Amino acid sequence: MRSDAVIPLSILDAAFVGAASCPIEFVFIYQKGLQRAALQRGLDQVLCDFPALTCAVELEDASQRWVFAPRARPPLIEERGADDAPLASVVTLPGEPLLRIVLRREAERDTLGVSMSHAVADG
Repeated sequence: MRSDAVIPLSILDAAFVGAASCPIEFVFIYQKGLQRAALQRGLDQVLCDFPALTCAVELEDASQRWVFAPRARPPLIEERGADDAPLASVVTLPGEPLLRIVLRREAERDTLGVSMSHAVADG
C-alpha cells in the first residue's frame, strides 16, 4: 500500500469501526532507561513497512463504504510521572489515529503503552 493510497476496508475490518471498536493493546514495563531515539527509529521502520498504521478510517460519500485514508504519522508521545492509565486507547472513528504509542517516564521505571485499531491489525 502506498502511503498516499485510499483503500477500502474489508467486511471484517469494517466490523471494527465505531465507538465500541475494541483496540488491541499492550503495556510494557521496563527498568528506567528506554532510549527514545531507538524507539522512534523502530517506530519509523514499522510505519514504513506497514503504512496502514498511518491512516484513519473515513466513510466515502459516493460509495458509502469505509476506507483507510492517509494522514500524518502517529507520534511517539512522551509523558512524565505516574498515571493510573498506562496507555491512551484508540477508538476507530473517522479522523482518529489507528495507532497510539505513549512512553511514560516514571521515577523507577518506564512504561510503553501501545494501542492499535483492530481494523488495521486484522485486515
